[in-house]
Amino acid sequence: MVNQKKISQNYNFIDLISEDKKNQNTNKYFSLSKVDKQITAQLIELKGFNISTGDQDLIDFLEQEFNIKNIYPLKIVVEWLKSNLIKWNDDIEIILEDWNDKNEKAQPLSAKIELQKITGYNYPGLVFED
Repeated sequence: MVNQKKISQNYNFIDLISEDKKNQNTNKYFSLSKVDKQITAQLIELKGFNISTGDQDLIDFLEQEFNIKNIYPLKIVVEWLKSNLIKWNDDIEIILEDWNDKNEKAQPLSAKIELQKITGYNYPGLVFED
């Protein structure tokens, strides 16, 4: 059961520390939205969970301050395909193409290669030379 009082305390703590913390990757101060802080407060309380987001500032904050890792969405899709939770179809292909068309955060090369091996589909921007 989630302890709302603890989450509220976590939020207040995050609100306080995030204002004066510099991102070690960019040397700029973190700029977390209210939603970013709420997500962080929940993740801290849940212990052991990771996140999947394209928000680089949030990714960096979670990693730097709480050692919470980001899981790339394409890696999740690949794992679901491997474990037969989902089947490859046109709908999934359209979603992946939409990520590319909307310039979503780049997905890791290893996940793109694994997707190609599993499905035969070349992730947008992934080209294999003969």
